[in-house]
Amino acid sequence: MNRFKTLLALIFIAIGGSLSAQIVNSNGVIAVTIHHETTRLGLSELRTQLLAEGIDFRYIPKFDNNLQLTDIEFTISANNGQLTGSGAHHMMINTSAALIFHVNKTAGTFTVESHGDRQKQ
Repeated sequence: MNRFKTLLALIFIAIGGSLSAQIVNSNGVIAVTIHHETTRLGLSELRTQLLAEGIDFRYIPKFDNNLQLTDIEFTISANNGQLTGSGAHHMMINTSAALIFHVNKTAGTFTVESHGDRQKQ
């Protein structure tokens, strides 16, 4: 029975990890990816991770009845107030949808890109 519980816990962790946003910190450049399967918990974890990096991430998400992310707007600012950026993606329900932003803490720059932001024709 303990093996079964352990297996269930590992499956839950694996699924939960795939449904969260991704953050990569490389040489002072932070890259964040939010996709259509990002959950409320994933966004909350992302906010916590970015706060630890000195970046305040504020967001307004919208979800459908199946708890799929459909829309997100966000702003970021550094704790020192020098870096500010914002972005949005209004077609997150598309399976190819992704919102990616990069924060270069050293240079104080911010870039954002959207993928899958057009409805299929």
